Amino acid sequence: PSSASTSLETLQFATTPATPGEHAWTDLAGGECLSPFTNAWAQTYTVVDCQTPHVAQLTARLPVSANQWPGPDALAAQAAEQCQTSAALNASAAAAYGDVQVQGSYAPDQATWDQGDTFISCFVTRSSGETMTGSVAPSA
Repeated sequence: PSSASTSLETLQFATTPATPGEHAWTDLAGGECLSPFTNAWAQTYTVVDCQTPHVAQLTARLPVSANQWPGPDALAAQAAEQCQTSAALNASAAAAYGDVQVQGSYAPDQATWDQGDTFISCFVTRSSGETMTGSVAPSA
């Protein structure tokens, strides 16, 4: 048997929210509050308790509605749309802040998609850079 494998490893995605601490992006399932936060494309995130002030939240990880990698433009459009819906955001909780903004990340290329990244990750921050306390994720 050959030990050299040409196929990329399949990414393993968590199915339950990560506990406070530093985690790889694939360990986040949605609902985690994050501080600090650089952007939606980081490899690792620091998860904090949602009842403490935080700068961002991964509100949801939504499956992409496509059977094959649709390309970055289609994914960007889908992310922009999906991350604004009630599947990704508790609108009334977000409205309390007035300056909530969403950004979605997704498979940037075919290779990442083929590894199993067929999700849109929706991150919520505030345009002011101020913190949030509590969750703006949709209630389960």
